Amino acid sequence: SVQGDRQTFIALVKLGGRDVRVSMTSARLGEEGSRVNASVELLAVDERYAARSFADGILLEGEVKTVHTVNRGCSLGAAVSAAREYMKDLLEQNLGREESALAQALLLGDTEQLSLTQSEYLRISGLSHYSAVSGTHFAVLMALLLVLLPERIRGVRAWIALAAVPIAAVLFGGSVSVVRSAIMVALCFLAELFGRRSVLLNSLCTAVTLICAVNPAAVLDAGLQMSAMGVFGAGFVGVRLAECFSAALPLNMQRLRPVLKPLTVSACAVICTSPFSIAYFGGVSLVGAVSSLIVAPIFTAAMGVWLMLLATRFTLLGALLNSLIGVISGFVSFFGRMRTMWLATDFRGAAILAAGCAVVAAMAAFSPERFPRAKARTFVLLAAASMLMCLLSREMRSRVEFVSDGTSGAAVVCMGDEAAVLISGSGGNNLTMRIAERLDRSGIHSVSVIAGAQLGSTGISALEELSRIVPVGCVYARPVGSPEGFTQGTELAGYPACGFTASGVTITADKAGGTAQGDIVLYYGYKLSAPENNAGIALYASSRQKLLPENGVSIYGDVYVAELENTDIDSIIINER
Repeated sequence: SVQGDRQTFIALVKLGGRDVRVSMTSARLGEEGSRVNASVELLAVDERYAARSFADGILLEGEVKTVHTVNRGCSLGAAVSAAREYMKDLLEQNLGREESALAQALLLGDTEQLSLTQSEYLRISGLSHYSAVSGTHFAVLMALLLVLLPERIRGVRAWIALAAVPIAAVLFGGSVSVVRSAIMVALCFLAELFGRRSVLLNSLCTAVTLICAVNPAAVLDAGLQMSAMGVFGAGFVGVRLAECFSAALPLNMQRLRPVLKPLTVSACAVICTSPFSIAYFGGVSLVGAVSSLIVAPIFTAAMGVWLMLLATRFTLLGALLNSLIGVISGFVSFFGRMRTMWLATDFRGAAILAAGCAVVAAMAAFSPERFPRAKARTFVLLAAASMLMCLLSREMRSRVEFVSDGTSGAAVVCMGDEAAVLISGSGGNNLTMRIAERLDRSGIHSVSVIAGAQLGSTGISALEELSRIVPVGCVYARPVGSPEGFTQGTELAGYPACGFTASGVTITADKAGGTAQGDIVLYYGYKLSAPENNAGIALYASSRQKLLPENGVSIYGDVYVAELENTDIDSIIINER
């Protein structure tokens, strides 16, 4: 992957005669498949990312120190990289900027070009699974490839599909969830060739077993977990319950059957993936079932046009694809702006309650012909309890959360569904992403004020995008230009503020080694020695601050939380410099 002028790649190295996968970062060295001769410093995997790294089979990390030679290689990796770059270029040439970024995510599983706004809208709308290539993409692709072939030549259809599976898996990126989907599709068509009945649960269990047999740590991969449970929820639980509901419909409501089945299938996929969505993203979208139902046919049409564009490079097809992606983008924006439909679940036991709902729904699916009322009542009670706990947790919330991107830091004061943000340092895109994540996990609907005495032009620009996601009342910063970039209603004050006082607790921002006073002081920058301070608690945002004073805490990589007395957001006092 590439971010700016930095490149992250996975290499296979021999240590003690054994092959070891290493994740390494460096300045851009070349495309995939290039041969690089360099000096590398190997390190243990960072504990914060250990589970994700082990899931990808990565046992060590490395930093390229000195590059000696770079030669472009001729390998399968280079060919795949060139093919993916060709497809990305084709999208960029035929689609608008935002449409191209969204199309790369939806059609190729490449989310690097997505803006913060697009990523947030996809998550809140419950459509983020479309940006992670999985079974849905393979099902649509196979349906489009085989739509013109008659059913009577099943053998030919199966061979064509089997030939397309590995090609699609490689071009989709080869992630764990992509491999799982590829194995499942291959098993289904192999069953046709051997005259066997294709059973969804058998294919799913076989695919997951094969992946974990090759790499046991893959079970820790979030994509595999959500992909597998999504297939189970949609393909088994949803289908069985839809049949049960359709059979129970009164005669005067039978016309609802065409809508009932896809809605039930989509809802069951959301229910079964909700424990993992809560664990990884801090919540679940309440409109995910509806938005997925609406977008599915448009996505199918876009995939078909995309395949024809690849084959012909016909300009009119590019215009049609741009229109279809634009329609999807419109729905993503429409549902993504419904922040009240994002159910934040940051209380203990939220994932357990969600798992209980999934288990009850699965149990009901195993006996759809009788569908005991006790199971329906249990599901309703668990769902109601989850909703009540979420609402109570949000309304009673009164705390400040401190986050860092390794350079700058931020204090996010959360009171109910509103927040105030204090930024220490110049800010930037990475810090804004961390702030947005905390707002999502806390169920924040609006930000009353953002203050940052040291904010630079990059920080202001990043906050402008944040204001598109969540309404922002006022921004205190140095005069760095016109406030016209902010969304309507946002005020940009022309003087800085250095801190807040909330519930009697003073929170201040300053440079490392500064003399600012406060109950909690958030420092940016670093010093080689342990900095002196006048703080009750000294928090350091910089990843380079290795030595800490007795009252010092590094917040790099971790979220530091301080509880406050329950009060109203309007009672926060802005301490001007």
